[in-house]
Amino acid sequence: MKIRLRFPPESVALIREMGLRQLPSETLRWVSDHPDSSYGLGAILRGKSGQSLSGRAFATMVENFGAWIETDSERTARRVRNALATFLTETSESVIVAPAKGEKCPRR
Repeated sequence: MKIRLRFPPESVALIREMGLRQLPSETLRWVSDHPDSSYGLGAILRGKSGQSLSGRAFATMVENFGAWIETDSERTARRVRNALATFLTETSESVIVAPAKGEKCPRR
């Protein structure tokens, strides 16, 4: 199960100008046994820090910086969408299945 939070290069530059650290790509983890998991839908954790990524925080990243999440399968994408409650924040289209090698990404 591969999950990556991605930002366009211009957004990474803008975030850095704000004095914050952000890489263009960050590994995320879906876990089912976390206190932030609602009704067993799982939670999304950021990198090695284990900091929880909320649906509202993700929606803010999408709206302000054009962020999106790439996964390796539709099953993983569904888990991420459910954990982040993307249907409530209208960001479901920002969770995509990464294209196979040689294919163009549908987001960019």
